[in-house]
Amino acid sequence: MTLNQWNLVSRAKRGMYTASGYKKRVENRIVPILNQRKVASDETYWHFSWYLKDKRTDLDNISFMQKFIFDAAQHANIIKNDNLDQVSDIRHTFITIDKTNPRVEIHVGKQI
Repeated sequence: MTLNQWNLVSRAKRGMYTASGYKKRVENRIVPILNQRKVASDETYWHFSWYLKDKRTDLDNISFMQKFIFDAAQHANIIKNDNLDQVSDIRHTFITIDKTNPRVEIHVGKQI
């Protein structure tokens, strides 16, 4: 979901309820993936590598999805909070186009 899509959903009639439900469904899909790795307290560097389906969407609209990822990480008890104590450096790299397998790969480590 891009930021533009999120805005359309949340501004529609009963949008806040629809958006909240959608956010929960997205987070429920992310949590099992995040549960495969724990993050140490000194690992505050997060690098998102995006593999896009096409070039039609603005990059800031795509990187908006980090909000769902960080919230899911909190629900999965991967991090306590997404404040500066837990997340102090965020980087985004938009790697390439992958029409068959668009995805985001997340690398978490110590501050560089």
